[in-house]
Amino acid sequence: MEAVLTLMWVLVPAFVLVHGAVCDVRTREVPDWHWAVIGVLGSVLCSLSCLDEAGVCAAVCLVVGAVLLTTYILTDPPALVRASMVIAALVFYAVPLTVEPGDPFATAGLASAVAFFLFYGMYLVGLLQGGADAKCLMTLALAFPVYPETPWTPAIWNVAYPESLIFSPAVSTLVVGLVLSMACAIWVLSVNVRRRCFGRRMLTTYSMPVQEARDAHLWPAERLGEKGTVQCCRCLDKGDVLDALEAAGVADVRVTPMIPFILPLAAAFAVTTVLGSPLALMIGA
Repeated sequence: MEAVLTLMWVLVPAFVLVHGAVCDVRTREVPDWHWAVIGVLGSVLCSLSCLDEAGVCAAVCLVVGAVLLTTYILTDPPALVRASMVIAALVFYAVPLTVEPGDPFATAGLASAVAFFLFYGMYLVGLLQGGADAKCLMTLALAFPVYPETPWTPAIWNVAYPESLIFSPAVSTLVVGLVLSMACAIWVLSVNVRRRCFGRRMLTTYSMPVQEARDAHLWPAERLGEKGTVQCCRCLDKGDVLDALEAAGVADVRVTPMIPFILPLAAAFAVTTVLGSPLALMIGA
C-alpha cells in the first residue's frame, strides 16, 4: 500500500505538470487549478506516504500548512487575512518540531515553507519571470519536502538528509529546468548563425519583422529610444513597444522567445524523481 501511495505522490503531480506544460506551450497561460492539485493533493499524498516515518502530528501539520500557503498564492483576500494565513501556516510547520525536536520530516516540512517563500521572493524581484513558473515551484516545494522513496530508490544521484534540506526536490527541479531550457539558446544561436548575425546577444535574441513579431510568442529585446533603438525590458507592454518602432519606420526588431518554462520544469521533475538530483554531485554523494 505504501508503494502505491508513493507512486501516486509522484505520478499525480507529474501528470498535472505535463498538462500544465501543454497549456503553457499552446497559450502561455496555465490555469491555477494545476497548482491547487499539486500543493494540496501532493502534500496529502506526501503525508500518507511518509506516515510511518513522520508521525501523525507532523503529517497533519504539513497538510494544513500546505493548504494555507496554497490558498495564499491562489486567492486574493484582504491583506489581514493573507497575513493571518502566512502566520498560521508557519505555526503549523513549526509545531511538529516542538513535539519531536530534530525529527527529519518535521524539519524538512519547515524547510519546504522556507523554499516556498524563497521562490516567492525570486518572483517578486524578477528572477522568476512568470507567475505560473513561480506557483509551480512554490507548490512543488510544499508537496515534496523530502525525496520520495520510489521503487527505483536509491536513485543515481541520491541526496541524503540533512543536505536534502537545501538541495530539495523543488530546488533540484529548478536547477535542472534551467539547464534544459538552455536548448532554446542553442536554437537562437542556430538562427543567428544561418543569418550570419554575430554579436554578444546571439545566444538570446534574433531579428524579425515588426509585423511578424506582433502575433508571435516573444518579447521585444529592443525599444525606441532618443537616439535609435535601445535595450528593452520585459516589464513594458509588447504592443506599445512595437507600435513605437513601427511609427518610427523601424522594419525589423530583435526579439527573444517566450520560453514556456513549465515544459522544462515538467521534464526536470521527471529527472529529479527518477534519477535523483544532480546537485548531489556537488556534495560528493
